Parts: sequence; structure tokens; C-alpha cells
Amino acid sequence: MRRFGVIRADAAGRIRHFEEKPAQPLAIPGDPDHAFASMGNYLFDPIALFDLLEAAGSRADFGRDVLPQAVAGGARVFAYDFSTNRVPGLKSYEDPAYWRDVGTVQALDEARRDIEGASPRFDLRNEDWPLQPGARR
Repeated sequence: MRRFGVIRADAAGRIRHFEEKPAQPLAIPGDPDHAFASMGNYLFDPIALFDLLEAAGSRADFGRDVLPQAVAGGARVFAYDFSTNRVPGLKSYEDPAYWRDVGTVQALDEARRDIEGASPRFDLRNEDWPLQPGARR
């Protein structure tokens, strides 16, 4: 777990605490064996992001400086629970909550293999859920 930032969110999904790559991650309430990892997919209001980056300075690290400051400063930061994600057209052999950290060349290669073949872990050819709205193959 030391590879990820860890969050604590309230029942509405609002992030109340963020810690970058902690040695002892905060556990999910009621589940001491698991933690919520920050998986690096972010949506920001451009002005809010600009302000956070400006406040963090030129050598800012997103996980170490920007996200913790946003949470500590009271910004409305929310988590998305991939385990509740529903993709239309998902096949029985696919992982409904597929996600992979691609921060290394090896991990990127593993992710490429995950989407290849007759029974991929996540099928990018799913016509019921096109990657680009309006795009049908």
C-alpha cells in the first residue's frame, strides 16, 4: 500500500483526510485490513487547480503537496468508488472494477496485456460503452 496515497472519506464520499504513501495507512472504518487508495484520476475546476498549484510552488508534488492542501483547506474533494462502477455490456470474464497503476514501464506492459486477447480483463471494444461518446465500431 506504500505505493499509493490513502484517503479517508465520509459516507457521502467527501474526502476528509489524504496522506501520500503512508507507512501505516488509515484503515477503512470497520475494515482494518483495507484502505482506500487514491488512484490518480482527478477532475478539477481549472481556477481551483491553478490556485492550489500556485500556492504549492514551482516544485509541488501533486500527492505530497496539492491534494493534501486541497483537503486541509476545505475544498470539496470527493472519492469515486470503483467497486460500485457499472459498465454496460460487461462480459462475465471482465473485471467490473478494473484499474491498474501504470507508473512503470512494466506496469504499462501488464495493463496492455490485460486488454488484449479474446477474454480481456477489460474490453476496450465494448460497443455498449464506447471510449469516445458517439463512437461506434
